[in-house]
Amino acid sequence: MPKIAIIILNWNQPQLTISTIESFLKIEHKLFEYQIILVTNQQLKIENCKLKIIQYSANLGYSGGNNLGIKYALKNNFDYVLVANNDIRVNPNFLQILINEIKINPKQILAPKIYFEKGYEFHKNRYKSSELGKVIWAMGGKI
Repeated sequence: MPKIAIIILNWNQPQLTISTIESFLKIEHKLFEYQIILVTNQQLKIENCKLKIIQYSANLGYSGGNNLGIKYALKNNFDYVLVANNDIRVNPNFLQILINEIKINPKQILAPKIYFEKGYEFHKNRYKSSELGKVIWAMGGKI
């Protein structure tokens, strides 16, 4: 059964980070195991057996914090590493979709579709009410 390390950084945004972690704790995971590796500069009021907290006082920056989490994942024999921002919400089945895809071609880097959260879309007045929450966040990229 594959083991997935989910790395999330927190730097002085506890409520935002906790909300993201709560979203990840709802993941459907019958065919894989996962652990959330939180690299943080502060104590957060959240506990779960799926959560490993790495406390660090210095600001390592985005890449440095992720590297700390990745080192932990490699040392603990995780099969896959997912780097996630601390301001996202995930669908419960998104990791299974990614695992299914990586089984087809294991030598790839994957990223899920990313949607704006309902009500946070840029130019939200341009969308019908039924489209809100379904707008892809493309960051200037091509789909």
